[in-house]
Amino acid sequence: MGTDAGGDQSGCRNSLFRDVALFPLVILVWMFCLSHQAHLIVGRSLRRAGHQPALAKRTNLWRVGGAAAKIFRAWKILFSEARAKQVASRLPPRPLTGRWGYVDGNELHWMVCTREEVTAVYDEVFDGDDAKKKKRRTTDDNGFAEMHSRWVTEGLADNHDDEHWITMSAAHVARRSVMHFSNWLQQQQIKKIKEKLVACQKGERSIIQQLVYVKIGTFVHEFNVQIFDSERYWQKAKPFGWAQVWQHCGSDPSKLASARALAVLFTLEMFCDFSMRFVPGSRD
Repeated sequence: MGTDAGGDQSGCRNSLFRDVALFPLVILVWMFCLSHQAHLIVGRSLRRAGHQPALAKRTNLWRVGGAAAKIFRAWKILFSEARAKQVASRLPPRPLTGRWGYVDGNELHWMVCTREEVTAVYDEVFDGDDAKKKKRRTTDDNGFAEMHSRWVTEGLADNHDDEHWITMSAAHVARRSVMHFSNWLQQQQIKKIKEKLVACQKGERSIIQQLVYVKIGTFVHEFNVQIFDSERYWQKAKPFGWAQVWQHCGSDPSKLASARALAVLFTLEMFCDFSMRFVPGSRD
């Protein structure tokens, strides 16, 4: 049986095992949905990081009230038309639509845009625009104007907050191995049933066999590199690696030390969560 491991599954699982225990020739195999496990790992890390409300405010400011055209225009004026087409021609993905793992795409959007450009554009578009909306506020807007004003105030503050950008980028980089695992599962799932049957007939390994015999080692190795080969990995200025986190620390050594500790904490927690769910013997 497969399950998404939700809270309503515990009682069902216990009840089924009690029923099956009465029949010695019946074997019940209970297996959690692999894809859902990855999203649960991301969800737990988001609760630790706590930066998703800031992502939601920044995203909502872009997506509602006709702000998208203003943002594109401001990006074009402040930077260039080519840059505006690259980062501002589409709406940012919603951070928490569907599964927890979808937050990864939203974070990636802001990291591609860069902190400096996002801050400059939002200050240009919303700093004076919100004051005008306050004057036009009416009693029949169901509180939207007040909520939008709060988004602007808090969103602009988050844009200038070092801790927010450090937390967001550290969480994004730390979950790289988890998202690699999730993306690999999606690639396996999109294969047609017929292709899977042909593969089985040829003696090729199933998804579970590939995971157990090959891929688990790959994902664990990625975590080990992030954690234990830290100096080489941290100094390497690869796109959206740890260097993307350190750039928000400036020249403050205490802030850099704090950011490194946070990055290690996020990675270790996700590695432990991943291991408990997928690596044999980890619960022991």
